[in-house]
Amino acid sequence: MPPEFSFKSASDHVLCKSCERHVGDSTAKRNLSNADHAGLYRSGLLISLEDRDADARSHAAKLHELDDRIAQRDQIIAEKDVAISDLQAVIQTGKLNPAVERWLADEEVRSAL
Repeated sequence: MPPEFSFKSASDHVLCKSCERHVGDSTAKRNLSNADHAGLYRSGLLISLEDRDADARSHAAKLHELDDRIAQRDQIIAEKDVAISDLQAVIQTGKLNPAVERWLADEEVRSAL
């Protein structure tokens, strides 16, 4: 029970401490009190639902962003896998690109000096 409500006696209805419009024992006062409190609780519920929906949208956006990052990284990995396969084929056949052969020859000459 919210702290702003209190019982005056064991048989009393819950009364707002801050609201004199709900004090009284008439049916009209009780109906007014019930309607006001239901409206208060309903508005609190609606605020909670809006917060929940905003959180859900935020989480969905973050998940979408993460999915995009994963897809980008998967593409980079696939490209690197192709490059690795190409290098493995070169190593197995012993055939190098002519530019690479020149570079290796230059390195061998420099290291021999």
